[in-house]
Amino acid sequence: MSVSELCQSCALCCNGALFSHVPVEPEEVIALRVLGVSSHTRPDGTVAMEQPCTALQGNRCGIYAQRPKRCHEFNCLLAKALHEGETTLNEALEIVREAKEKFAAPAQAHLTGRSLRDHLAMYFVRRRAAFKAKK
Repeated sequence: MSVSELCQSCALCCNGALFSHVPVEPEEVIALRVLGVSSHTRPDGTVAMEQPCTALQGNRCGIYAQRPKRCHEFNCLLAKALHEGETTLNEALEIVREAKEKFAAPAQAHLTGRSLRDHLAMYFVRRRAAFKAKK
């Protein structure tokens, strides 16, 4: 089981598919700028990196060791399921492949208003319930 392997093959949290921006701490702004990652102050006064992230290189984070606190702390439902043994790495990688295939623009239109985030959340609620029922 390798959550980092899953993350490095996915990048849906970094490429703009799930989030429009990632808040960063004010003290992280200079370090990000030095690393070549842009951020800006939003109308509400918070500082954020817009998505897709400028540090994203293919499916990998170009600043992984120095990534912002929010990025470091985030674990998607699929990563949690892999970590908890609810799914295997191969199953998780297949889910990522299917998600990318279904939500590659303009394919998202068939979901009539549901976002990738909503679709994946519903998928994991059903999957988690089925896993708990097996135990």
